[in-house]
Amino acid sequence: MDAGFDLISWLLPAGLFVIILYLLYEQQSNIWEKKKVPCLKRKFLFGNIWPALTLKRALAQYFDDMYKEAGDVPYFGFYVMNKPGLLIKNPEIIKNVLVKDFNVFMHRNFDISHNLDPIARGNTFFNNTARWRGLRANLSPMFTSSRIKFMFSLMSEVADDLKKKISKECDKEGVTDVLELNAQYTTDIISSVVMGFKSNCLTDPNSVYRKVGKKALELTAPRAFQFVTMFLTPPIANLLRYRSMPPETANMMGETFETMVKHRKENNVQRNDLIEHLNQLREKKNDGDPAKTLEPFEILGTLTSFFVAGFETTASTMSYTLYELAFNQDYQDLLRSEIKHSLAENNGNITYELVQNVKYLEWAVNETLRKYPLLGFLDRKCMADYKVPGHDLIIPAGTKIYISLNGLQRDPKYFPDPEKYDPYRFSEDRKQSIVPFTYIPFGEGPRICIGMRFGLMSAKTGLLQILRNFRVEPSDETPRKIQYHEHSILTTPKGLLKLKFVPDA
Repeated sequence: MDAGFDLISWLLPAGLFVIILYLLYEQQSNIWEKKKVPCLKRKFLFGNIWPALTLKRALAQYFDDMYKEAGDVPYFGFYVMNKPGLLIKNPEIIKNVLVKDFNVFMHRNFDISHNLDPIARGNTFFNNTARWRGLRANLSPMFTSSRIKFMFSLMSEVADDLKKKISKECDKEGVTDVLELNAQYTTDIISSVVMGFKSNCLTDPNSVYRKVGKKALELTAPRAFQFVTMFLTPPIANLLRYRSMPPETANMMGETFETMVKHRKENNVQRNDLIEHLNQLREKKNDGDPAKTLEPFEILGTLTSFFVAGFETTASTMSYTLYELAFNQDYQDLLRSEIKHSLAENNGNITYELVQNVKYLEWAVNETLRKYPLLGFLDRKCMADYKVPGHDLIIPAGTKIYISLNGLQRDPKYFPDPEKYDPYRFSEDRKQSIVPFTYIPFGEGPRICIGMRFGLMSAKTGLLQILRNFRVEPSDETPRKIQYHEHSILTTPKGLLKLKFVPDA
C-alpha cells in the first residue's frame, strides 16, 4: 500500500510537469491560425521543418517549395518546431524588412553561442551583437569602387593565370569541371588581391588553401545538418556545440595573418590590402574609441568568412554563367564580339573601366544571379511586435522571417518565362520594368553583401579573360538540367559541371 502510494505521489507531479511542458510548448502552436494568416498546419514537435532537418530538401529549395505552395499571398506562415516563422512574398513588405524598418529586423536567426563560435561572432554576416555596425563600418572602406580599382592589376594577373590553365586543359581534351576550375581561380584572387599572399591553386590543385576551402564547405550530411540547425534551430546547434567553420580553417587563417604581418614588419613591406587594413585596426588604440578597433576574434572571423564565402560564391556565379552561355551560342557570339571590339579599342589591355563597360557581360552576370542566387534565401528575426504597413498583421517579437530568393526571382509574376536564361531582361530598356525588391541576389539595405563589388569584378574579369580566348560549349557530360545538392547551404550543383573550351584559331 505504501509502495503504491509512493508511486502515485511520484507519478502525479511528473504527469503534471509533462502537461505543463506540453502546454508551454503548444502555446504558440496555432498563432497564425488565430491571426488568420495563410499557413502550413503545424505538425507535432518539429512543426514544418522536417524536410529540411532530414536533408530531403536543401534550405533554399525548402523555402522555394513553400513560396510556390503559398500561392498569391503577401506572406505565409509556418512553424519552426513550436515557434512561428513567416515567409515574406510581397516586395513592398520585403523593402520594409530589409530597409525601411531595418532596426526591427536587424538580426539574423543564426544565433550561435559567441563563446562557442567566435568566428561567427567576428564577421559581419553572422554577427548579431551591438558591435555589428562598428565592424561593418570598419571593413566597408576595403570594398569601395576606388579600392577595387586600385586592386585591379593584381586581379587581372590571376585572370591571366586562369587563361593559361585552360590552355593546358585544352591541349589535352578541352573538357574540364568549371566548378573546380573557377574555385581555384577565385581562391587565388582572394589570397593574392585581398590578403597579399600566393595560394597557387591554379598551378597546384593540391594547394593547402584549396584543400582547406573544400573542407570548410564539404557537402556531407553531418555538415549539412549542422548548417540547417544553425539557421533554423540555434538552441539545438548550441546544445550540440556546432561551429560555423571547421577549426582547421580558422587556424590556417589566423596563422596566415600573423605570418604576413610579421613578414611585412621585418621587411618594411606596405601593401594596401585587407591584411594591412585589419592590422591597422587592431593596433589603432590611441583615439580612445573601441568601436574603431578590432578584437582578435573579429580579425579571424573576417578573414575566414571572406576567404570561404568569397571563393565559393564567385566561382558559382562564373560557372553558371559559362554553363548558360554554352547553351546560348547566339548570345555568347554577341558577348565575345563586344569583348574583342572593346579590347581592340583599348590596345588589347584589360582595364577596370573596360570590364565595367562590357554591357553584354553585365547583363549575362545579372541574369545568372537572378536564376541562380548564391544564397537562395534571406533570413531575419523580428525583434519587437511589428505592425505590417497596409496589412492587418502584427508580427510577434521573436518571429523568424524568411525571404525566398529562388522563389522571388523565378516568379513568373515578376519575370515572365523564368526558367529561360534571358540576359536582355537587364538591358537598358527592360530593366526599368523590374519591380523593386524582386531582384535582390546580394540582399539589400544595411546588411547587403559587403563584398558584392569585389565579387562581381572578380567574376567579370575571369569571364572576360575566358571568353576573349575561348568559345564555351557543352560536352557529352554536361547536364541538360541542373540538379542542386541537397547538402549545400549555397546554390550548388549536384555532381560535376563539365564544359568544353574551344580556343580561337
